[in-house]
Amino acid sequence: MPLLFCNIAWMKNYAGRDVSDPPKGGGGYVVSEGRAGEELNFVAADDGYVYGHFETIKNAVDRQVKIERLGASKSAEFIDGVEVVWTAPVDGNDPLRGWMV
Repeated sequence: MPLLFCNIAWMKNYAGRDVSDPPKGGGGYVVSEGRAGEELNFVAADDGYVYGHFETIKNAVDRQVKIERLGASKSAEFIDGVEVVWTAPVDGNDPLRGWMV
């Protein structure tokens, strides 16, 4: 099974914006804005699914996830059967800690 490693900002709960649980260590956007797209990563949506966000933009470049490197064809728009490993810098500092969902 292919693995996709996603590095995100550190939070204790990823349960939404909370002054007692701010995102830490997620890059320049988190530092300048005090928020992150991954704040709700592990909260069930209305449809019962859990969705996750990880940022692909670095500086002014939006780097695309090349799913063909995970086994999809070059023309595919999605791929099933990928294990996602989420990593985050512990309390905003290295080392990274990982977990799978």
